[in-house]
Amino acid sequence: MKKIIPGLCLLILTSCGGKEKDGAVANDIPQEMRSEGIFKAILRPYNFTAAGWIPNGMADIKINENQIEIKSWMDDSSNVVHMQNIHVGTQCPSMDQDINHDGFVDMNESIKVAGKILMALDDDLNSQEIGSVYPKGNYSYFQTASLTNMRNLEGKVIIVTGTASNPALPIACGVIERMPDIANN
Repeated sequence: MKKIIPGLCLLILTSCGGKEKDGAVANDIPQEMRSEGIFKAILRPYNFTAAGWIPNGMADIKINENQIEIKSWMDDSSNVVHMQNIHVGTQCPSMDQDINHDGFVDMNESIKVAGKILMALDDDLNSQEIGSVYPKGNYSYFQTASLTNMRNLEGKVIIVTGTASNPALPIACGVIERMPDIANN
């Protein structure tokens, strides 16, 4: 099983031509083949001192035939919105990316490592637009979508944002990894 750099994030495939918001949506990603299987991203904390708690969570992705199913959860002690997005990059940000030395890795600094957004993990996976309804507080998220026009998620990064004082501050990240096919072992 191919190991990808440790991190915290979710995974997802997206279509070309996502709607840009502040230049953050990738629309120039080369075509990749879809890959059936089960994938997982452990959402590990960063910037957790801003939240006053240590966030943790997980994302599970199942791709079967022409359907993708995404389940994620986050343990959060404050009732704030958590944007969760899959990015084109293959590693999660670290404090090395705190370019302005303010003690936090903000979204602009995070994108330098995680790359542009591939897909928003919001209330409508079939839409590639960013800015719909995201989960809030302690959450369990579950959505399914058609794989039509989507791309391979393996190795991509999921970033979760949101603190009471700064809803855009990243708090957790994970790299999407393929899980072994236990039926064939």
